[in-house]
Parts: sequence; structure tokens; C-alpha cells
Amino acid sequence: MQVFETYLQTAWGGSWENITIEDVNNAIDEMMKMDDEHGAFWVGLFKTGENVLEMSKDLTLIGVFEDDSESQIIRKGKNRDEAVDLYQLLLSGDIDALKIAFSK
Repeated sequence: MQVFETYLQTAWGGSWENITIEDVNNAIDEMMKMDDEHGAFWVGLFKTGENVLEMSKDLTLIGVFEDDSESQIIRKGKNRDEAVDLYQLLLSGDIDALKIAFSK
């Protein structure tokens, strides 16, 4: 299994490197306690370029992918479990599967 450089950054001021899905779950828990202005976090993964998935408190998800870093793909998440599944795909480095799941 290939290991990728990852990070998690929060709108409320936290930042971590080499994260796991547990870190994502903890960030979701903390985000839900924040006000709307600070209720967001994003995770980045470096493969051949940077891939970022951002989540807001209202479950809006924004994806920016290495093959088109100037474009944002925005969608409303269905629920927390779906968002965690998307983050799991990101952390696995399977960007193609993430983009397919993100477009559904």
C-alpha cells in the first residue's frame, strides 16, 4: 500500500499531518460544535499534485483535484457516513474512485 502525505486543517485553527480516518471523524465531531463561520475543515492529500476535500457544517462538500486544481466541484452531502466514505477514498489515494463517488 502506497503512503501519501496528508494533512487536516480546520477553520477554528487546528492543523495535523499524516492523518487517519479517526482524525477526520474527530474533526467532524468538533466542527458540529462550532458556529457557522468556523464550522469547516479540509483534508489534503499529495499524490502527483494536491487533492483537497473540504466539508462545512451544513454537509456541503468541495473537492479540488490535482488534474484540474483551478476548478472546484461542490455538492451537498447526504449524511455524515457518506462524507466519511468520501474522506476514506481520499486518504486511500484512489482519486478516480473519489471523483466518481463525488459526482453521484
